[in-house]
Amino acid sequence: MPEPLGLVTANAAFLQQAPKQIEFKDNQQKDTKGAEDHPLIGRLKGAVIHEFKRQGFASTAFVSAMDATNKPVVVERAGKLTQNGYQLPKEYSSYEVFSNYKAALTKLGFEAQFECKGEACGPERKFVEAIDSLVNIGNEESQFYGWYTLTRPEGNVHVSTYTIGFIGGLWTELRVLEETQLKDDRVGINLAALTDQIEAKGHVALEGLLFEYDSDKLLPEALPVVEVLASYLKTNPSRAFYVVGHTDDKGNQAYNQGLSQRRAVAVVKLLTASHGIKAQQLEAVGIGEHAPIASNNDEAGQQQNRRVELVLRSDTK
Repeated sequence: MPEPLGLVTANAAFLQQAPKQIEFKDNQQKDTKGAEDHPLIGRLKGAVIHEFKRQGFASTAFVSAMDATNKPVVVERAGKLTQNGYQLPKEYSSYEVFSNYKAALTKLGFEAQFECKGEACGPERKFVEAIDSLVNIGNEESQFYGWYTLTRPEGNVHVSTYTIGFIGGLWTELRVLEETQLKDDRVGINLAALTDQIEAKGHVALEGLLFEYDSDKLLPEALPVVEVLASYLKTNPSRAFYVVGHTDDKGNQAYNQGLSQRRAVAVVKLLTASHGIKAQQLEAVGIGEHAPIASNNDEAGQQQNRRVELVLRSDTK
């Protein structure tokens, strides 16, 4: 019998059409609460912020080379740090994600410091540990990493992208480091100043009592303020106080209320657990956004409103 050809149909008209790109929905509404894109560079369509980290001043690692044993060589840069861990639609390829970020940064004038892909980046686990990446699900073959720098008089800006995935998913971390000088005058309170403010006004804002972004975890530079506060409380054991947390008006009211309460509780716990302050001397209260001391219309005012205060109590409730 003759060979049965013609069982597969072909569409010659398709060859006259331009390739049709895959369409992705905007999924920003699925972002982790409090997360947002860095103003410098956005996201690929369909991406969701799964993990994020913000720090006003921090040191972070960038890969500058691979050594003879295929281990990442890292350098540290310090400044304002933003890290976003995006989950991406699996219809993207890791190459496509990497290439889009590189193209966007190149248009902004960034220059590549180091790039690697696949097994040239070494074992996935070691690479993730070297840069402390927010994303780590995937295999070595799908890795793409790039570190780029924009040199400018106001301070250099460093951006790295690390993309990794497997057949079932894709992730990328975007890291932006804006070089700044350490603001070392944040601890603006001493024992004498605290005492004077309490005697004069009955309350004092604890300047320098700083927390990690959107968190109740105190930053290391806040610990000297806690020590001053503990010294004052120990010398005034018969007085009772409210530890009052405040926020700016970003986010919804319920969330701000909860965050301010958690921060106040964190200060009280540290004072009682680590400094021997009696629990009955302090009560944590969260006010949220309801008692601003400056306008919330600009960053300077918002920063003033994000504070913790010590308030003298006249009762013994």
